[in-house]
Amino acid sequence: MLSAAFFRPRFIAETLSGVPLVAGCRVAPGDVPAPDAATWLTADEGQRAAAMRGDRRRAQFIAGRWLLRRVAGELFGDAGYVLETSADRPFLRTRDGSSASCSVSHSGNVVVCAAGRVVACGIDVERVRPRSDWNALCERVLHPAERRRLAQLDDAARWRGFYDFWVVKEAVAKALGIGLAFPFAALCIADGRIRETPPGYGLEDAAWRVCALDVGPGMAAALAWRTD
Repeated sequence: MLSAAFFRPRFIAETLSGVPLVAGCRVAPGDVPAPDAATWLTADEGQRAAAMRGDRRRAQFIAGRWLLRRVAGELFGDAGYVLETSADRPFLRTRDGSSASCSVSHSGNVVVCAAGRVVACGIDVERVRPRSDWNALCERVLHPAERRRLAQLDDAARWRGFYDFWVVKEAVAKALGIGLAFPFAALCIADGRIRETPPGYGLEDAAWRVCALDVGPGMAAALAWRTD
């Protein structure tokens, strides 16, 4: 049985409104979020889960849908909602006719989700680990100013910094609905804020917010959303 934890985003004032609710959990191969999972998964979700290869991927998928229902229940209570999927992305439609943005991510045994009455939101989590292709990754992902900042650090801190930047950018790309086609190296993040953006994406608008999430040691996670 899984248990959910609700996380408070960092770099956000306590009084800031319109912040998506974030929740996460840890899964292991074979984990099932609830004994009656088959009864609350939609027909499409059940088919997708059954078709997945590997217990871990199936557990991650089911846990993500379980978390979405937990978060939606916190957000809407008795107002009710419908969880739908469009272009393989989940979203929430409330029974009063409004909609809510949501996003799910997983890495290793950590699954996180976010949902809120915002225009768009994206969440990303990654396990922090060294990789062999530092130069290629930096050229593709990091803004020149970010590369200069990380160049002064030792190996462990440099990789930590890389993933801290990467999850914010991936969360932004998910919120935009673009994914890996986004020009990551043209986006500059500093002090938890968007400082420079690629043209044509509307990210210079003050309605956009980004923040880091603390989901446990050895992991990097971030949330991005647009309030209106």
